[in-house]
Amino acid sequence: MAAIPPIDISPVAIQLFSQDLRIRPLTGSERAPPLPERAQTTILIADWPKTSTSEEPVSRSATFRLPRSTIPQTTSQTYPDNMVIRVIRVSGTHRDAFNAFGWEMRFGKAGLLVDERNQLVAVTSTASGGTWTLTLKQSASWTLHTTQKTTPNTPTFHWFCEEPHSLRFEGVSPQSPSSPDRASPPTASPTTAQLSIDQPPVPDVPLRERGRPLVSQTLRSHPQLFKIVTPINVSQLEHYLQQHPNRTFVKSVCRGLREGFWPWADIPEGFPDTWDESQSGSQDPERAGFVREERDTEVASGRYSQGFPQLLPGMYCMPVYAVPKSEAGKYRLITDQSRGHFAVNSMISEEAVEGTTTLDRLPSLFSALREYRRTHPLARLVLWRSDVSKAYRLAPMSPYWQLKQVVKIDSAYHVDRCNNFGSRASMSIWLLFWCLIVWIAVAVKGIDHLNYVDDAYGFEAEEDRLFYVPYGVSFPAKQTRLLQLWDELGVPHEHRKQLYGSSLPILGFSVDPNAMTAALTSERMEELVEKITSFCDRATWGQGRTLLECQQLVGFINWTLQVLPLLAPALSNLNAQMVGHDKPSESVLLDARVRIDLTWMLQRVRNMKEYHFGSDEWGPPDLPSSDAASQIVFTDASEKGIGVYFPWLHEGYFCDLPASSGDRIISYWESLAVCSAVHIAAKLFEQTNGRARKLGIFCDNTGAVEMFKSLRGKPEYNPILKSSVDVMITHDIEVRIVHVPGRENIVADALSRKDFAVAQCLDPALRALRLHLPQDALGDS
Repeated sequence: MAAIPPIDISPVAIQLFSQDLRIRPLTGSERAPPLPERAQTTILIADWPKTSTSEEPVSRSATFRLPRSTIPQTTSQTYPDNMVIRVIRVSGTHRDAFNAFGWEMRFGKAGLLVDERNQLVAVTSTASGGTWTLTLKQSASWTLHTTQKTTPNTPTFHWFCEEPHSLRFEGVSPQSPSSPDRASPPTASPTTAQLSIDQPPVPDVPLRERGRPLVSQTLRSHPQLFKIVTPINVSQLEHYLQQHPNRTFVKSVCRGLREGFWPWADIPEGFPDTWDESQSGSQDPERAGFVREERDTEVASGRYSQGFPQLLPGMYCMPVYAVPKSEAGKYRLITDQSRGHFAVNSMISEEAVEGTTTLDRLPSLFSALREYRRTHPLARLVLWRSDVSKAYRLAPMSPYWQLKQVVKIDSAYHVDRCNNFGSRASMSIWLLFWCLIVWIAVAVKGIDHLNYVDDAYGFEAEEDRLFYVPYGVSFPAKQTRLLQLWDELGVPHEHRKQLYGSSLPILGFSVDPNAMTAALTSERMEELVEKITSFCDRATWGQGRTLLECQQLVGFINWTLQVLPLLAPALSNLNAQMVGHDKPSESVLLDARVRIDLTWMLQRVRNMKEYHFGSDEWGPPDLPSSDAASQIVFTDASEKGIGVYFPWLHEGYFCDLPASSGDRIISYWESLAVCSAVHIAAKLFEQTNGRARKLGIFCDNTGAVEMFKSLRGKPEYNPILKSSVDVMITHDIEVRIVHVPGRENIVADALSRKDFAVAQCLDPALRALRLHLPQDALGDS
């Protein structure tokens, strides 16, 4: 059954014969009435449908008997929403004759309030985003009449009024569970803790690989080279996982810890049995010295085998490098398993590890903090961060895969026995093991609000501390309990990497849990500026950029957007121009629009305010009409034009589509309507200096809604997004947008179609103003 709009309006012909009022829709030959005059006759009729549960409207053609009867004796009467309310407005010179054209507003489901003392009747109709209230108030003598309810379809009330009604919209109460557009509450458990629940088991060594004679011979003849090396107490891990719901996954991970992991590899036909891709060591003495120190450490720990002079049958050797870390003078040892025609990583498809690398991004921490603040608004908090030593290396690899992880340093070969940082599957193997540790911390040890990316991090009430004996210091209680769990399971860590404080750098962001703000650290800000500046260098722009360079910049900017979400349009053209390229070394020729977008970001990033993640949890229905720093707006577009309606101000804006509109689809104009609403709101907010400004937007186009929620769109839409973001930044406006069904977007729809009679019939106080489209939104990006 089709849903009924909260208010349905149409032109009708009205005739009064004795006590019978006849209403019928206009025929094609009859003209709709002109723009209604301010003074006009209004007739209200409250009518019950045939059944109380029916959602079908009564016929548009209807006859009502209007005998004068008794006046209600009580001061207020509220009737349930199974009524049909008709408000008929008659305008023009014949309004007293009741033999003219008029407008019928029909409320398919409504509540009715009668107030005898104040001589008013209020009709309420609830829509998805809020409640429309139409009020009829009589300043002359009280003329509300009622008839006896003798049949289910007998009129109950009728009222003649010489004054126009008023229309008002209010959002759904924030406490109401019926508000679908309020920000949804965050999940209590972080993503990493949930990763293990539905995860399929990690793979075992394929039978085909176990059956290769050459491989088996090497493993049997040189057992001293192949060992399972891990500090993890697997028996204790299994003990804590006894109640884990995903038993097959748990067993597969524990098997991997005992026998070594297989990285989803499928060795292609035509690959040689043995391959050496090693290279001579670095000529840089500092880097060469670092590689040798790392080799000695790895050999001493058992993660590397002792050296041997030449590759054995079945072995693959990939080159190793010393890669600089962000800290000056610091390096990380990387094995390049993607190098060469027979790269080890080419044995592992991206699809094989897809869905196994879900990380807790910073918004997970923001959500957890908002959740906590709802019940502890005044608590002083500290953030804490704990780091695992040699994290990836805790997972041993199967001897069958250790054969493919040989490295050469100086003149000796070494078997790498553990999970390797350069492997396509390394993050998956680590996370699928580590998510079980996080599950134990959350589900067994009760360490809530725990998140993990490169470090484990969380927050704690400032006064809740526990003494950690091995280090001889007190940490936040949850941090101490996590370190104690790690000790039980054999997870290594160092004192210097266990941090806490009222504000703490986490993943390159400075997070303050008390101010509920986050920003890039100064180091990361400089890194972002340097990367964009270098990428946009005019001297080399014509040469293009490799796909890998593009991907690296996109990845870094996407990472910063966790605290700079308004700058997401900077990537629109770059993402679009990378499409169709799949080889990392392939050159991508980029046009000027990419540089314009990135320069746009560069010009704004230093002046961005801290990201206030504590203010995320509101939606347009939550805004109060009493707050001058808050506004709601309805937007729409049609083949004729654009309409924007501010119901609290009774202001409507309209414009024709530009003559050069060409073949633009409707979602483009719907998006431009939203952008126009943001620009108008900025002018309306000019008198609210120093106050947080909030704009709630209702739009009936899902494409425009999703685009403005993500601030990501196709290149042709990007000028619209950038124009809107510039206004949000300059005027410090928070914007939230939600979808509203088209049947509820009644006034903006009428404005977009230049149906001013309909718009002003709905809202008699409406002022219709000319809309001037923002020119920067219409230009090229």
